[in-house]
Amino acid sequence: KEIKKNLGTFYNITIGIIKFYEFIEMMNLKDITQITNSIFYHDFIGKELDKTTKGTRVGYKSAVKQLFDFIELYNNYYEDGRPFLFRLTRDSENKSIPSHHLKQYRKIPIFLTMEELQKLNDGIMTCTNFLKSNYDFQRAKDVLIMKLLIYSGITPSELAELKLSDITEVEVKNKKYLQLDIKGSNLSDRKIPISNKNIIRYYNSYLKVREPQEHNYLFYDKADTNRKIRTQYVLIVVKKFFEHAEIEKPKITAEVIRNTFGITLYNLESPELYIKELMGYKTIQMLKELIKYSDKDLPKASEVFSYVDKI
Repeated sequence: KEIKKNLGTFYNITIGIIKFYEFIEMMNLKDITQITNSIFYHDFIGKELDKTTKGTRVGYKSAVKQLFDFIELYNNYYEDGRPFLFRLTRDSENKSIPSHHLKQYRKIPIFLTMEELQKLNDGIMTCTNFLKSNYDFQRAKDVLIMKLLIYSGITPSELAELKLSDITEVEVKNKKYLQLDIKGSNLSDRKIPISNKNIIRYYNSYLKVREPQEHNYLFYDKADTNRKIRTQYVLIVVKKFFEHAEIEKPKITAEVIRNTFGITLYNLESPELYIKELMGYKTIQMLKELIKYSDKDLPKASEVFSYVDKI
């Protein structure tokens, strides 16, 4: 009993760190630098500790924070001796994320790093996992789906609702764009231009194998041509290309690509109001909830999107 009195604080820290160790082992991460505040808040505190009390979550958060503060203080990760900074409990402006965010863990976004985005984009053209009976059609369709998700940030339901009449070619300042007219969505109606050099050849390749349909939806189910694609199909496509590119995330959905689109534009220093309009957010605060978890210390996203005009 006397020992427990004197070592109570140490005990509380220890059980928090042990719990975090056990959780991280299940994540199958390649190295410690893959531990992000998204994994910490969304998966550890949000999911692993979901049924614990707020006091327990606050205590475990404090314990893990102390561990990573120590690691940040003494590691020399880079060649010039600088440490690797995890910033598990800090946002993109290096401000501490307050404890009340523990109640909002499910809102912390998952998005791709620049390297992951590059791997995904490269992998789109090397994937061969398509039905042999409709290989050319499915490949052209799935590739275009991924390109549209990456370059427009639209949702799966908006993608499924796209019709040929919603897509037009426009020219602005001697540059050609494929413009998507998004309407009837749960988000705001909007027009999204995509630089021709990023999308037009994939669009034309798909149109060559697409058969005319009465409904005029851009994408349809080959097994039932009278039906537009389902949002579940979009998810299957996204997971297929993530798996091919060997990208692992706590949760793989089209929202990961949408979040990446918004953060990429933010890193490209596009005006926040412009990003808000492109993504269909009702308020600017919705955008701020996304970009607050981006890492401004990363090199500009333009290094990955070197082939992308500012939209």
